[in-house]
Amino acid sequence: MNPRVTTFGAAILAACAAAFVASCASRAASVRPMRIPDSTYASLSCDEAREQLKFARQREAELARQQDVAADDDALTMAF
Repeated sequence: MNPRVTTFGAAILAACAAAFVASCASRAASVRPMRIPDSTYASLSCDEAREQLKFARQREAELARQQDVAADDDALTMAF
C-alpha cells in the first residue's frame, strides 16, 4: 500500500472526526445568558413585567430541554 495514500486517508479521517466532534451540542447549563438592556422592559407595568418573566422562564425551560435532548442525542451518536 502506498504510504502517501495512507497518510492522506488518515488526515482526511482525522479532519472528519474533528469536525464531527466539534458539531456536538452542548448541555443547556453550558450556554451563557445574554444580557438584555433594561430599556427593553422600562415601559412595562409591574403586571406586564411579571407576565413577561413568567413567559421567559417557561420558554427558557423548553429551550433548555431541547438543548439537553440534542446533547444527549449527539452523545449517543458518538457512542456508536
